Amino acid sequence: MKSGRWLRLALAIVSFGAVTSTQAMTTAGSGSVIVIPLLVQTASFTGEVTVRNLGSAVLTLDVRYYDALNTLTPGQLPCAQFVLQPNESRPFTLGAQCTLGAGGHFGLLILEDADANEKTHLFTAFSRTENPSKIGFSVEGYPIGYFSGQVASVTGLKRVTNATPTIQTNCFVAALAEAVDYSIKLFDGTTNVQIGNTVSGSLLPFQMFRYLDVFAAAAAPAGNHLNVRAEFNDTNTDPAEPAFVGFCTVQENTTTGGDFRIAKSMDAHDLGQARAMCTGTSGTCSLAAPLSASPWTLGGSANKDIFGMVIRSPDYVRCDILGPNADNLELRIREPGAINATPVRAGGSDVKTFYFFTGPRNQVNNGTANNWFIEVSSRESAPPAAFPAAYGLYCASGNGVTQTRRTSSGFADDF
Repeated sequence: MKSGRWLRLALAIVSFGAVTSTQAMTTAGSGSVIVIPLLVQTASFTGEVTVRNLGSAVLTLDVRYYDALNTLTPGQLPCAQFVLQPNESRPFTLGAQCTLGAGGHFGLLILEDADANEKTHLFTAFSRTENPSKIGFSVEGYPIGYFSGQVASVTGLKRVTNATPTIQTNCFVAALAEAVDYSIKLFDGTTNVQIGNTVSGSLLPFQMFRYLDVFAAAAAPAGNHLNVRAEFNDTNTDPAEPAFVGFCTVQENTTTGGDFRIAKSMDAHDLGQARAMCTGTSGTCSLAAPLSASPWTLGGSANKDIFGMVIRSPDYVRCDILGPNADNLELRIREPGAINATPVRAGGSDVKTFYFFTGPRNQVNNGTANNWFIEVSSRESAPPAAFPAAYGLYCASGNGVTQTRRTSSGFADDF
């Protein structure tokens, strides 16, 4: 390819930050509202979205595209609805589906079930942006509920200025349905020391802002920076944190090859996938968490309490009894199925903590994630001094567990 053509290509991609691919946060990627964090349409690049209708009825989608604040036409641009037949998979281009106007365009795309009575019809979406030479990038569609206001990070970022090709990092922030105040901080990945200044801003619903060369935006020291982490945070003072989308692109500036990296949080403030779960306690969830003013209580020495907690196999799980009665109570866990009748997998008599591996997915409950049953009862060898006996529970896992709920109290103790 002639050098002039490469230069035009480079300038076109640098105008929005080159990216090549992303992986969805989960393979369970269907939804009735799907977010594609970045879609592009320029003189050189065409953004195409492929949608699949997972239902048995005709699906009509509202297509909402929002140009970023860094474009000539920021804000929502008009788009036509998109209709899919049952189980149909079909693409559309951003330029054909929406009225974009002059200039280059990059921004946020929202696809939403248009049913006014019941927006629960499921679909998946995937996007590809490329030029006529098929050079481009891909971005998955994410169910909107996956995003939160929790601290999220992108790792392995870099800037290289003294070699060919030079490398730069661009970072983006987008608000979803709520206005958001945000910050971006850069940290050395090894020392965890902040690099440069904190970048901050505010966005109204569905606005996006791009920081082209985030190291420059943060006034980082000149020269190379390798193995850098970008930390995105919602800085709203309201404790009900609004959701946002953060991501970065790392590009080399000769052929403008690059990648797309979504900012990842620990558990998205989601009690359906908490990596550490406490119940009957107060304050921060930990093994040292104190009991709440209204903890769980075991009614008597002849009974047990039963809790349900969804675990996603294969996983590693630990649970502990908390509180002053921990050495007087015992704990175990059963596989999903009929309550009080399924196999015991961990814990037992005089045990206040257990840790175990669930086994592969297909070895538990025919591969379906469901409630496991945690049982708490009195130790025969050293029962609590008095009943009702107060306690709390702590559970942690790699994949995340649901908030534990007591499903029954007073079952006859069979430890």
